[in-house]
Amino acid sequence: MSKRTYTWRTLSILLLAGVGGIVVAFCNLRSRDSGPVEEKSANDHVAHSAGEIGNEPSAGESGGVVDSPLSGGVSDVSPASHVSELTALLATRKNVLVSLGRLKELALAGDDAAALQIFDDLRLCGLSESRGKILEDLAVTSLPPLQDEAVEYAVTASEQDFEKCAGLDSTELASKFDWLALAARRGSVAAKSQFYVYALEQFDTPQELVANAQRVDALKTEAIRHLSDAAAAGKPESMMALFDEYQRGVIVDRNAELAYTYARLLERRGLLKPNTLAYLHTQMSQLRSELTAVQIEGAEQRSEALYRRCCG
Repeated sequence: MSKRTYTWRTLSILLLAGVGGIVVAFCNLRSRDSGPVEEKSANDHVAHSAGEIGNEPSAGESGGVVDSPLSGGVSDVSPASHVSELTALLATRKNVLVSLGRLKELALAGDDAAALQIFDDLRLCGLSESRGKILEDLAVTSLPPLQDEAVEYAVTASEQDFEKCAGLDSTELASKFDWLALAARRGSVAAKSQFYVYALEQFDTPQELVANAQRVDALKTEAIRHLSDAAAAGKPESMMALFDEYQRGVIVDRNAELAYTYARLLERRGLLKPNTLAYLHTQMSQLRSELTAVQIEGAEQRSEALYRRCCG
C-alpha cells in the first residue's frame, strides 16, 4: 500500500477510527470545505425526513455520482439466507482479499451488510499503514514501565494488519466509498449515518473541490439526505451531525431554524451525557436569539413530529 498525504478530513477520520481503538486496545493489555447546496425550506427538509420524498436521485440529478457501476441493477432486499454465510465467512477468514470476491457477490445480490463489510474492511486496511506509524510512535513515547508492552502490541498489531490486508492494491482500497454509497442508497441506516463523513474524502485539495464542483454539490446534498434518513430512524449521532451542519453551514447552507429543530430532537431523544446536554443548551440559547417566535414554534412542531416518527 502506497503512502499518501492526508488532508484534515482524512486525519480526523484516522484519529477517530484509529487512535481511539489503539489506545483502548493498549489499555486493555493493562487491565473519521464549504460550499452552497440547493436551498430547501425547513418544511421541505422535514417532509423528506418523514418519508414524503421518494427514492434516491437518478444519475442525472446527482451530477454523475449515482451512476456508479456498483449501483446498477441491484436489489433493495438483504436476503436472510446470506446472514449465516456472512457470519461464517467473517469468522473463518484470515485475509480480506480471500473473502472479498464472495462479499462482492453478496453485496451485488442485495446484501447491504456485505456492502458495509467491504467498506469497513477497505477503510481499515487503508489506514493500516498509518495505524502502524501511530503504534510505533506510541511505543517510542511510552514510559519505561509500559514501553515493552507497547512495543509488543505495536509489532503484533502491525503483523496482524499486514496479514489481514495483504494483496489489496490501491485501486481496490480507493473503491471503499462506492460500497458505502451502495449500502446507503439501498437504505442501510448504518451506511446512511456514515456517508457524510467520507463523501468528500476523495477530493484531496481545494483545487479538486473546485474542479469537481457539480459532483461535490451533489454529494453534499446526498449526504444531508442520508443523515436525515438516519436521524428519522432514531440515530442520535446523525441528529447531532445535522444539528452541527445546520448550525455551522459547512456541507449545507446554515439554517438556524433547522439547527434548532435537531437540537430539540436531541433533547427529546435523551441519552445525552451531562456535558453534551449543557453544550447543547448553550447553543440552543444562541439559536433562539436568532429566531422569531413563529420560527421557534415551527421548529418545535417539526422536532415533535420527527420524535414521534423515530422514537416515540
